[in-house]
Amino acid sequence: MCALAVVALASCQKSDVVEVAQGSAIAFDSFVNKTTKVTEADDMSKANLKAFSVFGWRNNGTAELIFNAQEVTANNGVCTYSPLQYWAAGYNYQFEAVAPVVGTNLTVAAAETGSTLTFTSDSKTDLIWARPSVISYQEATETAPAPVQLTFDHLLSRVMFQVHNYFPAEAAAKITVTDLKIVGAVSQATLTPAATDRAWAPVAGQVADVEFETSKLIDIPAGKGVAATEHQYMIPAALTKVTFKVKLDQAGVENEYDHEIELSGENVDPNAFLAINRSLRINIVLKPENIDPENALYPIEFTADVLAWN
Repeated sequence: MCALAVVALASCQKSDVVEVAQGSAIAFDSFVNKTTKVTEADDMSKANLKAFSVFGWRNNGTAELIFNAQEVTANNGVCTYSPLQYWAAGYNYQFEAVAPVVGTNLTVAAAETGSTLTFTSDSKTDLIWARPSVISYQEATETAPAPVQLTFDHLLSRVMFQVHNYFPAEAAAKITVTDLKIVGAVSQATLTPAATDRAWAPVAGQVADVEFETSKLIDIPAGKGVAATEHQYMIPAALTKVTFKVKLDQAGVENEYDHEIELSGENVDPNAFLAINRSLRINIVLKPENIDPENALYPIEFTADVLAWN
């Protein structure tokens, strides 16, 4: 039985893997922007948000859709669009914005009370959304009119793996992990972000494996050596299972083991779930007791004695 552990994101909190029970190979914890240069997927931030789509309504008793997937360009938070529109007296205004812009992997059923998004995940694209409070003409213009403040929230989960080599430091035991994936992840779903009890609703039959780049998971040294993947994005939904291969190199003598670990059902770590704006680090903790899913490994040891002379 391999070992997984799971951790959830707590703002500005440093979380390190904790010892897991013998025989358990996966544990879960959180990460807070621990990656350096993101190569797998890029988080949307104020600095790198370049464009988004805006929906907007004005209402004086009857709602009118006046911004319908209007593309807005952004440069470090300063936004422009064309053609320009103006506030009109006697109206209240409601706005909603999403990024990436509406297109192939994102469609929006616009509604003043709360739009519904349909998103198809490629695991590399972040999804963010903003909906400020209703703004009246008087509020917008009583002083020098200010731009509408759009503060975006992340709607997906971020997931990364971290591999730990818990063989003793004196062991000739380097570990390499390949073919690492989360199997059967939800790849398309719908969400009404403004809903009080908002939750992603998977589209039936739309699932795909999420594969993680393993080029950094090579020759992890014994003695609690650690290596990690970059994070990817997933639609929050129930996790199914993780599969991967492990190569154990003992001074040039190699063995390879296939692992398949269920992430649902009884006795699963309660932290093993995805949620909106949640970052999940899945720790693969490998040691002599669990690197072979079928049999524990035991050290080859010697004792010595010498027979007396006749």
